[in-house]
Amino acid sequence: MPSPPSPQWARMLRFSFLSGVALCALLARDASAQPLPAPAANWTGAYVGGVLGVGVASNRWTDENLAFTSFSAEGGSRTISATGPLFGTFAGHNWQVTPHFVVGVEGDLTYTAGSGGSRATVSGANILFATRSGFVGSLRIRAGVPVDRLLLYVTGGIGIGQVDTRSINTSALGSPTIWAENQMRVGWTFGGGVEYLVSRHWSFRFEALYTDLGSARLTSRPGTTTPPTKFMRVKSSHTQVRTGFAYRF
Repeated sequence: MPSPPSPQWARMLRFSFLSGVALCALLARDASAQPLPAPAANWTGAYVGGVLGVGVASNRWTDENLAFTSFSAEGGSRTISATGPLFGTFAGHNWQVTPHFVVGVEGDLTYTAGSGGSRATVSGANILFATRSGFVGSLRIRAGVPVDRLLLYVTGGIGIGQVDTRSINTSALGSPTIWAENQMRVGWTFGGGVEYLVSRHWSFRFEALYTDLGSARLTSRPGTTTPPTKFMRVKSSHTQVRTGFAYRF
């Protein structure tokens, strides 16, 4: 059984403990006497960066002829989505108007690689409705509240995106395309996020954006439907969840 510490060791331990308590008290008093440092973050300036994330392109097909039983069972509509990885770039400029408010302008361009499809029986034929993701860009205003190195912001503006969707009659010889659209549409975009200043020149962000690209009326191609002309309305949108780094000049 170990022997108890000698009186000399006990005195040394007690002295060390009391010295440590006294030193902590002195440091705490000196720290409380010093004024708080000014915020280190200044959000004013230009920047450029890149993003990675996940994008979802959605196209809602609506039968304007009210003749397709497979669509009528779903209220006349069917949504086809394509989900995939995205990458892109962005650039902008911030102005810290007050210590508690930041406003800026930003533009971005991204590409999402993804595809999706859904099958339906239309007038006895097996129809494949397919969608592909693509390019999405925007020109937006940002407004946020800085908390030192952290910026909480909302953003919105003009959005532009690629709509690539089609329907194919897989029951017919050669699988002809009945309706198709592959073009850029202009709409609006809105979102928000959080950004953190890692250093004077680098920041990290996490954000989500929704882009509404409106709708278009598609006419069936000649010889693919009976009667000869049938119409579909396609409402399109893109949703993105992404993260990225920016270099601040």
